[in-house]
Amino acid sequence: MSANDLRPSTPKDCDDEVTIRLTVNEAVVLLGLTQRYSETDRLTVEDQAEQRALWNLSCLLERADKHSSPSFEQARAELRDLVED
Repeated sequence: MSANDLRPSTPKDCDDEVTIRLTVNEAVVLLGLTQRYSETDRLTVEDQAEQRALWNLSCLLERADKHSSPSFEQARAELRDLVED
């Protein structure tokens, strides 16, 4: 997972953004998974590559949460509505 990198926002960046760096392989696998979800409205993991890519993404997002909010549950409760349509 050393190829993945998470950088918290800096003063020159927007305060409400997180940058996540993925390998090309992870990006392609996650794109396939999200496209399948968009077409079927079902989020299913079909193979080990998708599981690994999701685990890696989860780790990166957990790391971002430690930089930006005191509690995952609190942040999720406060920010969930902002992401919805």
